[in-house]
Amino acid sequence: MTKMTLRQLYDNTPLELKKILFNQWQAKQNPKWHPEGNTLKHIIVVTKRAIDKFSNDIDLILSAYFHDLGKMDTYAVSPKSGQPTAYGHEKISASLVDEFSSWIESMGGDLDKIRYIVKNHMRHKNLDQMRDAKRERFMDEPYFSDLEKFGTIDKGGLFESMDMMSKNLYDRSDNDFQHMIGNRVEFEARGKKWAGIANFIGINPLHNQFQVTVDRTPIWPVNPNTIKLSPMRPKMFP
Repeated sequence: MTKMTLRQLYDNTPLELKKILFNQWQAKQNPKWHPEGNTLKHIIVVTKRAIDKFSNDIDLILSAYFHDLGKMDTYAVSPKSGQPTAYGHEKISASLVDEFSSWIESMGGDLDKIRYIVKNHMRHKNLDQMRDAKRERFMDEPYFSDLEKFGTIDKGGLFESMDMMSKNLYDRSDNDFQHMIGNRVEFEARGKKWAGIANFIGINPLHNQFQVTVDRTPIWPVNPNTIKLSPMRPKMFP
């Protein structure tokens, strides 16, 4: 079987589903759990992980594609923490699995399994907090092993464990700008306007000047007051 690509999946996606997908660009996320910055970016990252790690499992790939599509409809800002929330988004996401059931089946997906994974992916994250009896019942459910596989790819962050260089750049970035890492930014430096995907934003220790690294190119000195997220949507495909 030829490995599916994200491009092929996207090209086969119904127009209405594409609109819902790209609408997630507006659903910001708590950077503590999701430094990708927004839900669309997270969906892209998790779907790519599914394709890379479970290339022959269309159910996990489609689960990744659908799992957070309910976030924009449930988007809110917590008055306590001031951070974005999306409580109950998994229920909306599961309803979209049903709404696009014909397309899912045309892609070879198991509707019951995908619905289960999408509906329960948040429940799985709280597994350690469950009472023993409840946890055992949960683990006995027919698709739990598939849900566990999905849990290995549905994690916050842009970086795999092997991508230590990228993670190191992220960790060294200025805290006020970390939510921009991995997204397209605009800024001013050397009397010019620049734009690109941010890999690092912070003080260059060698020159003691503010620097932005975009598309792997370090640029300094940068006026930090000019740094902002670009209104352009992210490139879905490299």
